[in-house]
Amino acid sequence: MFCIDQEGGSVNRIKFNSFELKSANSYSSKDIHYVAQQYYENAKKLAQVGINVNFSPVVDVKRDIENIVIGSRSFSHDPFVTAKYAQIVIDQQRKFNILSVIKHFPGHGQTKADSHYNLPIHSDPMSLESYDIYPFFKLISNGANAVMVGHVMYPSIDSRYPASLSKKMVTDILIEDMKFEGLIFSDDINMGAIKSAYTLKDAWVFSVKAGVDQVIMISSYKRSKRVLNELNKMLYRNKNLYDILNINSQQILSFKQNHLN
Repeated sequence: MFCIDQEGGSVNRIKFNSFELKSANSYSSKDIHYVAQQYYENAKKLAQVGINVNFSPVVDVKRDIENIVIGSRSFSHDPFVTAKYAQIVIDQQRKFNILSVIKHFPGHGQTKADSHYNLPIHSDPMSLESYDIYPFFKLISNGANAVMVGHVMYPSIDSRYPASLSKKMVTDILIEDMKFEGLIFSDDINMGAIKSAYTLKDAWVFSVKAGVDQVIMISSYKRSKRVLNELNKMLYRNKNLYDILNINSQQILSFKQNHLN
């Protein structure tokens, strides 16, 4: 898998000379045919350089005006509008065999803290299902194949672990309640929300046990190698974790063969 964050606006990892994708929020008031053309062009250019996984679209419903980390990355404060425009992104990327990873499950819009630095806490449990989760439910019902789980704490569901490390959130809600059968990614476990409370090794273990298929860890080569060596040694002493990884590996390989060829 060749992955990228190419959302548009402030999150464009590749700068194309002849084209620049604008922020999600700037498109939500535009004609849907124009929006489709913009995301088609973006997907085409990503495919030309070999990208087959895009951690986009962002389907967080921005409901807190103090939420800077999501900000213009969100299509709308309206979950129906958010789902509508996110579906356009998925459809255009699918034309070029690019896997769309919708994020940040189950919703990062009703928060104030920036998970790159601190652990956000979802402050309105009553709105979680009706607003935050709705776009994910709608897009998964329409065939979305991949989800990224965010580093946000939802005390009403799990008062101990943030979503990306929570079995209650990943397995019980996303997989079992929402019947999701696609790939599940974590957000980067080296972000402040996680590394302030967990080592990279422990975060990786909790995330995998929660039900995540692909844990994202962005770190230096030296540090990544050390963590992977520690995990490798641990796997031989933990058959349960070893078995989980075997299942994950088979699922990822099968998915790649069926969807990314």
